[in-house]
Amino acid sequence: MVESFRIGASQLRKGSGDAAEQGPRTDRDLPIMAVLLGAGVIALLLVLMPQAFGTIDSALARVLAAVLVVIFAFFFVTVSSRIVGLVGDLTTLNPVVVSLIGVAAFAVLITLFARSAKRNGRRRVTSSL
Repeated sequence: MVESFRIGASQLRKGSGDAAEQGPRTDRDLPIMAVLLGAGVIALLLVLMPQAFGTIDSALARVLAAVLVVIFAFFFVTVSSRIVGLVGDLTTLNPVVVSLIGVAAFAVLITLFARSAKRNGRRRVTSSL
């Protein structure tokens, strides 16, 4: 992620450059200005749409929530693309990566079952399994 920030900052300083010298289209990243503009538009829509944060009435709290959504979405995309890149090459499946994804999926399932049990008034998670 640090390397991505460094590349993005250097792109902002020098501009996008000529497309011919950058190589094939599939090897080029989206310009950082397009990413920042898109994130800003999404944050603005989240602040202005009352359905986005229905229980938050304060404008300042809505702005903070929208900024946090954009930040966490950025980190989610970074991590998920890294996982896809690791798992995408089936010839070098690393058992540690596969175990990590399995544990993460299991943790999500347990969390969902626990929330479901809490909503239904059950005291233990195993009663909802």
